[in-house]
Amino acid sequence: AVLAEGDAQNRDDIITLANTWNAATGSDKNAAYDAYRTALTELFTNQAQDAYYTAEQQYITLRDEIDQQVDEAYENTPGYYDTASFTSAYVGVYVSPSQIIKTEYGDGEVTYTIQPGGSLSTSDMRTIYESNQDLVVHLLRGDLHIVLPVGILKDMREADKVFTSYTGGAGNVVRYTDEDGQKVLVSISLVEDDTIAYVYLGEGTYRLTEYNGSFDDIAGHWAEESILFTADRKVFQGMDDGLFHPEMSMTRAMAITVLHRMMGEPVSTVDIPFTDVPASAWYMDALRWAYESGVVDGVSPTQFAPNQAMTREQLVTMLYRFLNQFGLAATESAGLDEFRDSDTVSDYAVEAFRWAVATGVVDGMDGKRLAPKDTATRAQIAAVCERMIRYILA
Repeated sequence: AVLAEGDAQNRDDIITLANTWNAATGSDKNAAYDAYRTALTELFTNQAQDAYYTAEQQYITLRDEIDQQVDEAYENTPGYYDTASFTSAYVGVYVSPSQIIKTEYGDGEVTYTIQPGGSLSTSDMRTIYESNQDLVVHLLRGDLHIVLPVGILKDMREADKVFTSYTGGAGNVVRYTDEDGQKVLVSISLVEDDTIAYVYLGEGTYRLTEYNGSFDDIAGHWAEESILFTADRKVFQGMDDGLFHPEMSMTRAMAITVLHRMMGEPVSTVDIPFTDVPASAWYMDALRWAYESGVVDGVSPTQFAPNQAMTREQLVTMLYRFLNQFGLAATESAGLDEFRDSDTVSDYAVEAFRWAVATGVVDGMDGKRLAPKDTATRAQIAAVCERMIRYILA
């Protein structure tokens, strides 16, 4: 009867685990029983939480209706209430206290400071989940700062798992293990100033790990620190010869690969219409993802031009689309009049440049130039990526 109340998939999974337990022998029987019991406990817990949430919602709805009726009655006949004496009784329910101790709204985002220790209340989970439908949510708790892109939470219970999924560790970057056991570095993460900050990529586990990238051709380069910063997060990797080649132009294929890594290398199987991209292309996974998500278009309906060098305005526009598409906020805007070549920015890139200048993600070139038509080098894009990661986690 209890299993009948669960969803079909959970019911089938638990029956399979029970059958496995019954059929197991020897030491395997204990392991099979543990798996069956864990799944059954999780089902019971979820059903109890759902029942509690439903009851609390009914209570809140009824309470609000009664409050409204009382207010309307007083407005209609205030004299009765002002002159009468009466006794009232209150019957309450226990509602776990809120763990949210501070709320700050920004443009397109909200920050919740959470009391260290304890679990989020049902009301807290609902608040965070509902906010995440339309806003970027920043969650601060002790030394943790977790950023939720718009719409990433699938239900309100996942809001509580955001914190319990972090398992500690030591290192300079956050590693994410998804529910299928696949591990990737969280490129949009910072471990510095006694704070661990990262973008939440979905359910799974998060922990610190150590990873250090290095190249033999960047010593003394103006972008050396930014190159190492992005290499430590696997945003950039070396070329076939193991070198970075900082002054090499960034191609369109390279750019989408960088953004794909920054989002944890999500899988896409969408068909692409580009006839100039072989099925075995090293950037195919990134291109499928970028095309499906709307981060990049072709240069024509059937041509992607993967080896074409990216201009600065193309790069800025791609970054701007990326942030907006994945709900990481890109709402700031500044004027461009201070730059003497602002009138050469293509119409499609004006809004993106306004954002990039306002946030400091992109600096002007020498002599107060935006240089929108100049090609972007790998070193320049490494610097831009570092600034963008810091912007997202600010």
